[in-house]
Amino acid sequence: MDKNLFEIASRAKLRFETTKGLISVEELWDIPLQGKAVSLNELAKAYKKRVAAGQEEDFVAMSSRTSGNSNAVVELDQIAFELILHVIDVRVKESRAAEEAVAEEQRKSKIREIIAKKKDSALENMSVEELEKLL
Repeated sequence: MDKNLFEIASRAKLRFETTKGLISVEELWDIPLQGKAVSLNELAKAYKKRVAAGQEEDFVAMSSRTSGNSNAVVELDQIAFELILHVIDVRVKESRAAEEAVAEEQRKSKIREIIAKKKDSALENMSVEELEKLL
């Protein structure tokens, strides 16, 4: 991911078209990864189609075109698509890391429980005299 894409997007005041209206680059971080309404997955699909449509060659339109505006739109759509993919990648990695942290904490908690049970068992197996000495 070219870090300059965020600079380009912010300078161009890039907005993303969603079914709920326009959103900014910063708001991408708040959108759910998946869902039926506005989601990063749906947004990526829409922008992939836009990029593909913009890359279709129309030789008649190209020869009569006097302005480079359509190229700029295609380029901004490509940048938008790459930004969406970057946010998805980061969010998926963060989600996996959080799941792994929870699993690791559960494993450690289980080990602590087993240690406590073994200590209790060891104490229960001691004689009264040994227990009194510990006090």
